[in-house]
Amino acid sequence: MIAAWWIAGTVACTAQTLPVELMVGHQRTGVDVLWFKKFAAGKDNPWLFFHRSRASVDYHNKTAFDITNAVSYNFRSGIGLVAATQFLQAGFVAKAGMQYFKARGNASVFSWLVAGNNTNHRFSGDWFVLARWSPRLHDAWKGFIQAELFSQAEEGWNLALTQRVRIGIGTDQWQFGFAADFTEAGKSNFSTTRNLGGFLRRVF
Repeated sequence: MIAAWWIAGTVACTAQTLPVELMVGHQRTGVDVLWFKKFAAGKDNPWLFFHRSRASVDYHNKTAFDITNAVSYNFRSGIGLVAATQFLQAGFVAKAGMQYFKARGNASVFSWLVAGNNTNHRFSGDWFVLARWSPRLHDAWKGFIQAELFSQAEEGWNLALTQRVRIGIGTDQWQFGFAADFTEAGKSNFSTTRNLGGFLRRVF
């Protein structure tokens, strides 16, 4: 089942354009592939695939990675049903819930609310939001603004919050600019990390 899910995600990704981001920050350097697209062309096609692969290393040679695949059935309102899996350093996670996706012009909003067990077998709920806007600036140049929020509440009220912001400019194939990642985690006393730097994004 896991292998089938991974193969389906790989086939879907390679069949479409593939954006790859390099983020170089003052704490970590990482590569991020974040992509979502309908399985087939057509306004009325209800199936949407989401894929994300992230890998990073800090300047003490400590690595981290995660791979997320999700398939959703979306109604015309933009609301849908979603099943998601994650491959993490700690293990495998499967969750399910509700999703919302809406794209109009150069802007899009993608979000889901899912629940399931974590790798430590504790029940948890995730809320994910990704918003993009690429306004036309001049001729071939566009702005690129992306804001991302990932919140996780685990059984026992352990909380984790991640925020990522990208602000830059570019063409249809290249984008570059300022990048900032913020994370908070804990129960009552939160630990906070931040990574500030720049990003370079290429759509293959």
